[in-house]
Amino acid sequence: MWGRGYATEGGRAALDHAFTTLGRERVVSIVHPENAASIAVMTRLGIEPWRNVWWPEGEVELDVRAITRDKWAQSHA
Repeated sequence: MWGRGYATEGGRAALDHAFTTLGRERVVSIVHPENAASIAVMTRLGIEPWRNVWWPEGEVELDVRAITRDKWAQSHA
């Protein structure tokens, strides 16, 4: 069931809930830098690179991405 837009649709609903219902100012997402499919979904949703963190278990640097409520509101105006 790949490529049908379910992840993007679910992500959009989750962001809407976080910003509208929960009143969050920022939503943060963490992804392994080799997970191109998840990064593509985040990009479609407007979630941008924010910083990297070192994860000692597995000794890997993870990609941390974020979107603010203001950016989300601008893209859904």
